[in-house]
Amino acid sequence: MPGTGLGANVMESQGGQGPADFTHKLGIAQKGAGETGCWLKKLAAGGRISEEGCLSMYDDNMKIVWLLSAVAISKKRNLKNEDNSKY
Repeated sequence: MPGTGLGANVMESQGGQGPADFTHKLGIAQKGAGETGCWLKKLAAGGRISEEGCLSMYDDNMKIVWLLSAVAISKKRNLKNEDNSKY
């Protein structure tokens, strides 16, 4: 699911059926971004893209991975705090 599937899962997460679905779909998008990084390295190793281009795209891709991870962690933390405040 590299590339385009990433954006689709992020969009689906926003219309999810609840907080658990939201974080689940972000997790799928995060895995897809990781797979994209793998393909970028393979393309560079095979000479299909330049090393410089690969590094630039890989850096951008990692920023997306980190962003998705931060959003999911924050959402999970907020849900946990909401559950604890009920008692």
